[in-house]
Amino acid sequence: MLVRLPHTRNFVPLTSLEQIPVGTEIDTDQGRVRLTTSAGGKKTQTADFYQGRFIFTQKKAAKPITLLTLSEPLACPSKHFSDAATKKKKRHLWGSGKGKFRTKGKSASATVRGTIWLTQDTCTTTLVHVKRGVVDVFDFVKHKHVRVKAGHTYVAHAR
Repeated sequence: MLVRLPHTRNFVPLTSLEQIPVGTEIDTDQGRVRLTTSAGGKKTQTADFYQGRFIFTQKKAAKPITLLTLSEPLACPSKHFSDAATKKKKRHLWGSGKGKFRTKGKSASATVRGTIWLTQDTCTTTLVHVKRGVVDVFDFVKHKHVRVKAGHTYVAHAR
């Protein structure tokens, strides 16, 4: 597992139990991370994340939500030529745990309180699949919330 600390350029191995700052980018393509963050006051919340790359942030609040933004570059068509050979056509992140966590893709976000879920991006969609529990998905284009139950999937389309 690799991490890139805020204001640095390179990923480094996460070799042991460590405290990492908010704003750190975590690459779990080859591993799994157990993330414990504040749940407000002296309480904490914990979830496992795997098979993806994300930046985690959390604002100070009475009942904070930990935000995990998918960060791996996508190979999307554009007016400008880019090095698409090094970019993927999909990016995703699995999460499993309890607490207030939100994963954010290109076209939607998924807020959970304790479940197992997948957030997957392509150039044109964000898919949220729920394996256990219930997830509140916010579709950025339609500006609406959708409750997705275990065994179901929601697909938000880009503009």
